Amino acid sequence: ARALAGSRTFLIGLFCETPIPTYVSEALRGAMARCREAGYHVLIEQLWGDKAAFRQQLETLLAAVRMDGAILLPPICDRDEALEILDQRRVPYVRTT
Repeated sequence: ARALAGSRTFLIGLFCETPIPTYVSEALRGAMARCREAGYHVLIEQLWGDKAAFRQQLETLLAAVRMDGAILLPPICDRDEALEILDQRRVPYVRTT
């Protein structure tokens, strides 16, 4: 069990709030290209709502799917609750602008 818990999933989450087609597609295209080069896959998730709803969505997602890292698109990259949850779960992340 300990070996399984420490293994990599080769899965990176890309989190967006409002999937504006051109912005998200450009971010996704770049993320997929770089992740593919490194042997990773990208999971896209839309997260939104007030603090409580947002926290619940992110906590539920992270409980169901273990990720090796996350890419946070605006405005999620500026949401304190996202950074706090990811830090608590020790999920590395990058914040984009």
